[in-house]
Amino acid sequence: LAPTDTPRDVWRLTNPDVETWLQTVDGRTWKTLGDLGVPRVGIKTTADKVFIRTDWDEACPDGLPEVLRPLTTHHVASRYHANESVKRKHVLYPHAHDGTKRHAIALPEIPHAAAYLETHRERLEGRSYVQQSNRPWYVIWVPHDPRAWDRPKLVWRDISVRGTFWMDPAGTVVNGDCYWLAPKDDASDDQLWLAAAVGNSDVALTFYDLRCGNRLYRGRRRWITQYVRDLPIPDPALPASQRAIKAAKAGDHTLANLAICEAFDLAT
Repeated sequence: LAPTDTPRDVWRLTNPDVETWLQTVDGRTWKTLGDLGVPRVGIKTTADKVFIRTDWDEACPDGLPEVLRPLTTHHVASRYHANESVKRKHVLYPHAHDGTKRHAIALPEIPHAAAYLETHRERLEGRSYVQQSNRPWYVIWVPHDPRAWDRPKLVWRDISVRGTFWMDPAGTVVNGDCYWLAPKDDASDDQLWLAAAVGNSDVALTFYDLRCGNRLYRGRRRWITQYVRDLPIPDPALPASQRAIKAAKAGDHTLANLAICEAFDLAT
Protein backbone atom coordinates (compact mmCIF):
# COMPACT_ATOMS: atom_id res chain seq x y z
CA LEU A 1 0.00 0.00 0.00
CA ALA A 2 1.13 3.53 -0.73
CA PRO A 3 1.72 5.68 2.38
CA THR A 4 -0.90 8.38 2.99
CA ASP A 5 -0.46 11.93 4.24
CA THR A 6 -4.03 12.74 5.24
CA PRO A 7 -7.13 10.77 6.28
CA ARG A 8 -8.89 11.79 3.05
CA ASP A 9 -6.38 9.90 0.90
CA VAL A 10 -7.63 6.78 -0.86
CA TRP A 11 -5.90 3.52 -0.05
CA ARG A 12 -4.10 2.28 -3.15
CA LEU A 13 -1.59 -0.30 -4.28
CA THR A 14 1.69 0.88 -5.68
CA ASN A 15 5.05 -0.16 -7.11
CA PRO A 16 7.99 1.75 -8.64
CA ASP A 17 6.41 1.90 -12.11
CA VAL A 18 3.20 3.34 -10.67
CA GLU A 19 5.08 6.00 -8.75
CA THR A 20 7.13 6.94 -11.81
CA TRP A 21 3.97 7.40 -13.88
CA LEU A 22 2.28 9.48 -11.16
CA GLN A 23 5.38 11.62 -10.66
CA THR A 24 5.47 12.34 -14.39
CA VAL A 25 1.85 13.49 -14.28
CA ASP A 26 2.35 15.49 -11.09
CA GLY A 27 5.32 17.26 -12.66
CA ARG A 28 3.17 18.42 -15.58
CA THR A 29 0.09 19.32 -13.52
CA TRP A 30 -0.90 22.98 -13.53
CA LYS A 31 -4.00 22.64 -11.36
CA THR A 32 -6.46 19.92 -10.38
CA LEU A 33 -10.09 19.80 -11.42
CA GLY A 34 -11.06 20.81 -7.89
CA ASP A 35 -9.02 24.01 -8.29
CA LEU A 36 -11.32 25.07 -11.15
CA GLY A 37 -14.50 24.63 -9.12
CA VAL A 38 -16.24 22.37 -6.64
CA PRO A 39 -17.44 19.04 -8.11
CA ARG A 40 -20.98 18.35 -6.91
CA VAL A 41 -23.54 15.63 -7.44
CA GLY A 42 -26.72 16.82 -9.16
CA ILE A 43 -30.09 17.61 -7.60
CA LYS A 44 -31.93 15.13 -5.40
CA THR A 45 -35.70 15.57 -5.55
CA THR A 46 -36.55 12.47 -3.45
CA ALA A 47 -39.74 12.33 -5.52
CA ASP A 48 -38.56 12.05 -9.12
CA LYS A 49 -41.89 10.84 -10.51
CA VAL A 50 -43.48 14.09 -9.31
CA PHE A 51 -40.77 16.57 -10.27
CA ILE A 52 -39.24 14.97 -13.39
CA ARG A 53 -41.17 14.04 -16.53
CA THR A 54 -41.11 13.97 -20.32
CA ASP A 55 -44.90 14.30 -20.66
CA TRP A 56 -45.61 17.64 -19.02
CA ASP A 57 -48.08 18.61 -21.75
CA GLU A 58 -50.23 15.60 -20.91
CA ALA A 59 -49.81 15.96 -17.16
CA CYS A 60 -50.73 19.66 -17.15
CA PRO A 61 -53.38 20.26 -19.87
CA ASP A 62 -54.50 23.51 -18.24
CA GLY A 63 -51.05 25.10 -18.42
CA LEU A 64 -47.43 24.10 -18.02
CA PRO A 65 -45.72 24.82 -14.70
CA GLU A 66 -44.01 28.19 -14.81
CA VAL A 67 -40.78 26.81 -13.38
CA LEU A 68 -39.97 23.96 -15.77
CA ARG A 69 -36.30 23.69 -16.67
CA PRO A 70 -34.46 21.29 -19.01
CA LEU A 71 -32.76 18.51 -17.10
CA THR A 72 -29.43 16.84 -17.80
CA THR A 73 -29.36 13.13 -16.95
CA HIS A 74 -27.00 10.28 -17.79
CA HIS A 75 -29.24 9.50 -20.79
CA VAL A 76 -27.76 12.46 -22.71
CA ALA A 77 -24.19 11.71 -21.66
CA SER A 78 -21.60 11.90 -24.42
CA ARG A 79 -18.01 13.06 -24.74
CA TYR A 80 -17.58 16.84 -24.97
CA HIS A 81 -21.18 17.62 -26.04
CA ALA A 82 -24.52 16.29 -24.76
CA ASN A 83 -26.35 13.85 -27.00
CA GLU A 84 -29.21 16.06 -28.16
CA SER A 85 -30.83 13.25 -30.14
CA VAL A 86 -32.20 11.96 -26.83
CA LYS A 87 -35.40 13.64 -25.69
CA ARG A 88 -34.64 15.64 -22.58
CA LYS A 89 -36.64 15.38 -19.43
CA HIS A 90 -37.73 18.58 -17.68
CA VAL A 91 -37.81 19.24 -13.97
CA LEU A 92 -40.27 21.35 -12.02
CA TYR A 93 -37.81 23.53 -10.15
CA PRO A 94 -39.56 25.78 -7.59
CA HIS A 95 -36.42 27.52 -6.36
CA ALA A 96 -34.91 30.94 -6.96
CA HIS A 97 -32.23 33.23 -5.54
CA ASP A 98 -32.94 36.75 -4.36
CA GLY A 99 -29.31 37.87 -4.48
CA THR A 100 -28.78 37.02 -0.84
CA LYS A 101 -30.00 33.47 -0.42
CA ARG A 102 -31.84 30.63 -2.13
CA HIS A 103 -35.54 30.34 -1.41
CA ALA A 104 -38.60 28.35 -2.41
CA ILE A 105 -40.84 30.30 -4.76
CA ALA A 106 -44.21 31.05 -3.14
CA LEU A 107 -46.96 28.96 -4.73
CA PRO A 108 -49.24 31.96 -5.51
CA GLU A 109 -46.46 33.23 -7.79
CA ILE A 110 -46.55 30.01 -9.87
CA PRO A 111 -50.24 29.04 -10.13
CA HIS A 112 -49.86 26.32 -12.80
CA ALA A 113 -47.03 24.68 -10.87
CA ALA A 114 -49.04 25.01 -7.66
CA ALA A 115 -52.06 23.29 -9.20
CA TYR A 116 -49.91 20.38 -10.34
CA LEU A 117 -48.09 20.08 -7.02
CA GLU A 118 -51.38 20.04 -5.12
CA THR A 119 -52.37 16.87 -6.96
CA HIS A 120 -49.28 15.22 -5.46
CA ARG A 121 -49.41 16.90 -2.07
CA GLU A 122 -49.97 13.73 -0.06
CA ARG A 123 -46.87 12.09 -1.49
CA LEU A 124 -44.74 15.19 -1.10
CA GLU A 125 -45.88 15.79 2.46
CA GLY A 126 -44.96 12.18 3.18
CA ARG A 127 -41.33 13.22 3.02
CA SER A 128 -41.11 13.74 6.77
CA TYR A 129 -37.51 14.94 6.61
CA VAL A 130 -38.65 17.96 4.57
CA GLN A 131 -41.16 18.90 7.23
CA GLN A 132 -38.64 18.36 10.01
CA SER A 133 -36.22 20.74 8.31
CA ASN A 134 -38.89 23.49 8.36
CA ARG A 135 -39.00 23.70 4.60
CA PRO A 136 -42.12 23.98 2.43
CA TRP A 137 -43.67 20.64 1.51
CA TYR A 138 -43.20 21.13 -2.24
CA VAL A 139 -39.45 21.77 -2.45
CA ILE A 140 -36.69 19.70 -4.03
CA TRP A 141 -34.61 18.16 -1.25
CA VAL A 142 -31.20 19.10 -2.72
CA PRO A 143 -31.77 21.90 -5.26
CA HIS A 144 -28.31 23.59 -5.24
CA ASP A 145 -27.81 27.26 -6.07
CA PRO A 146 -30.28 28.32 -8.81
CA ARG A 147 -27.81 30.91 -10.09
CA ALA A 148 -25.29 28.23 -11.08
CA TRP A 149 -27.48 26.56 -13.71
CA ASP A 150 -27.31 29.39 -16.23
CA ARG A 151 -23.52 29.41 -16.33
CA PRO A 152 -21.48 27.17 -18.65
CA LYS A 153 -20.52 24.13 -16.62
CA LEU A 154 -18.75 20.81 -16.85
CA VAL A 155 -20.90 17.68 -16.44
CA TRP A 156 -20.00 14.00 -16.22
CA ARG A 157 -21.61 10.66 -15.53
CA ASP A 158 -21.45 9.29 -12.02
CA ILE A 159 -21.02 5.66 -13.15
CA SER A 160 -19.29 4.68 -16.39
CA VAL A 161 -16.48 2.47 -17.65
CA ARG A 162 -14.55 5.47 -18.93
CA GLY A 163 -14.82 9.12 -18.01
CA THR A 164 -17.69 10.78 -19.89
CA PHE A 165 -17.31 14.53 -19.54
CA TRP A 166 -19.08 17.21 -21.54
CA MET A 167 -19.76 20.93 -21.51
CA ASP A 168 -23.24 22.25 -20.82
CA PRO A 169 -23.68 25.77 -22.19
CA ALA A 170 -27.49 25.54 -22.23
CA GLY A 171 -28.36 26.35 -18.62
CA THR A 172 -29.79 22.96 -17.75
CA VAL A 173 -30.34 21.59 -14.26
CA VAL A 174 -28.15 18.54 -13.54
CA ASN A 175 -29.80 15.44 -12.08
CA GLY A 176 -28.37 13.29 -9.30
CA ASP A 177 -27.13 10.58 -11.67
CA CYS A 178 -24.45 13.00 -12.85
CA TYR A 179 -21.88 15.31 -11.30
CA TRP A 180 -21.19 18.89 -12.35
CA LEU A 181 -18.80 21.74 -11.79
CA ALA A 182 -19.51 25.45 -12.11
CA PRO A 183 -16.23 27.32 -12.61
CA LYS A 184 -14.78 29.68 -10.08
CA ASP A 185 -14.71 33.32 -11.16
CA ASP A 186 -11.10 33.08 -12.30
CA ALA A 187 -11.67 29.92 -14.37
CA SER A 188 -12.38 30.35 -18.08
CA ASP A 189 -14.57 28.33 -20.43
CA ASP A 190 -11.43 27.13 -22.20
CA GLN A 191 -10.13 25.71 -18.94
CA LEU A 192 -13.36 23.71 -18.62
CA TRP A 193 -12.96 22.45 -22.19
CA LEU A 194 -9.43 21.38 -21.26
CA ALA A 195 -10.81 19.62 -18.18
CA ALA A 196 -13.33 17.82 -20.39
CA ALA A 197 -10.48 16.66 -22.64
CA VAL A 198 -8.60 15.37 -19.60
CA GLY A 199 -11.65 13.64 -18.13
CA ASN A 200 -12.30 11.74 -21.37
CA SER A 201 -8.67 10.81 -21.92
CA ASP A 202 -6.55 7.71 -21.41
CA VAL A 203 -4.57 9.76 -18.87
CA ALA A 204 -7.66 10.16 -16.68
CA LEU A 205 -8.47 6.47 -16.95
CA THR A 206 -4.97 5.42 -15.86
CA PHE A 207 -4.87 8.12 -13.17
CA TYR A 208 -8.16 6.86 -11.79
CA ASP A 209 -7.00 3.26 -11.65
CA LEU A 210 -3.68 4.11 -10.02
CA ARG A 211 -4.93 6.74 -7.57
CA CYS A 212 -8.49 5.57 -6.87
CA GLY A 213 -8.89 1.99 -8.02
CA ASN A 214 -12.59 1.67 -7.16
CA ARG A 215 -14.42 -0.64 -9.56
CA LEU A 216 -18.05 -1.69 -9.67
CA TYR A 217 -19.66 -4.42 -11.76
CA ARG A 218 -18.47 -4.99 -15.34
CA GLY A 219 -15.53 -2.62 -14.99
CA ARG A 220 -17.60 0.46 -14.21
CA ARG A 221 -16.01 3.25 -12.22
CA ARG A 222 -17.48 5.83 -9.83
CA TRP A 223 -16.55 9.35 -10.95
CA ILE A 224 -17.42 10.92 -7.61
CA THR A 225 -16.12 14.12 -6.04
CA GLN A 226 -13.54 12.35 -3.87
CA TYR A 227 -11.81 10.98 -6.98
CA VAL A 228 -12.51 13.53 -9.67
CA ARG A 229 -11.41 16.62 -7.75
CA ASP A 230 -7.81 15.36 -8.01
CA LEU A 231 -7.79 14.88 -11.79
CA PRO A 232 -4.72 16.69 -13.15
CA ILE A 233 -5.05 19.65 -15.53
CA PRO A 234 -2.02 20.62 -17.66
CA ASP A 235 -1.00 24.20 -18.25
CA PRO A 236 -3.56 25.70 -20.67
CA ALA A 237 -0.80 27.72 -22.32
CA LEU A 238 0.97 24.62 -23.63
CA PRO A 239 0.59 24.11 -27.39
CA ALA A 240 -0.67 20.58 -26.70
CA SER A 241 -3.30 21.95 -24.30
CA GLN A 242 -4.44 24.44 -26.90
CA ARG A 243 -4.85 21.61 -29.41
CA ALA A 244 -6.79 19.60 -26.82
CA ILE A 245 -9.17 22.52 -26.22
CA LYS A 246 -9.75 22.97 -29.95
CA ALA A 247 -10.32 19.23 -30.46
CA ALA A 248 -12.70 19.03 -27.49
CA LYS A 249 -14.83 21.87 -28.87
CA ALA A 250 -14.94 20.03 -32.20
CA GLY A 251 -15.80 16.74 -30.49
CA ASP A 252 -12.71 15.05 -31.90
CA HIS A 253 -11.78 12.56 -29.19
CA THR A 254 -8.81 11.03 -31.00
CA LEU A 255 -7.01 14.37 -31.37
CA ALA A 256 -7.99 15.52 -27.89
CA ASN A 257 -6.66 12.32 -26.34
CA LEU A 258 -3.37 12.54 -28.22
CA ALA A 259 -2.93 16.16 -27.18
CA ILE A 260 -3.57 15.41 -23.50
CA CYS A 261 -1.02 12.58 -23.55
CA GLU A 262 1.49 14.98 -25.09
CA ALA A 263 0.70 17.69 -22.55
CA PHE A 264 1.61 15.25 -19.76
CA ASP A 265 4.64 13.95 -21.64
CA LEU A 266 3.18 10.46 -21.79
CA ALA A 267 3.16 7.94 -24.61
CA THR A 268 -0.24 7.05 -26.04
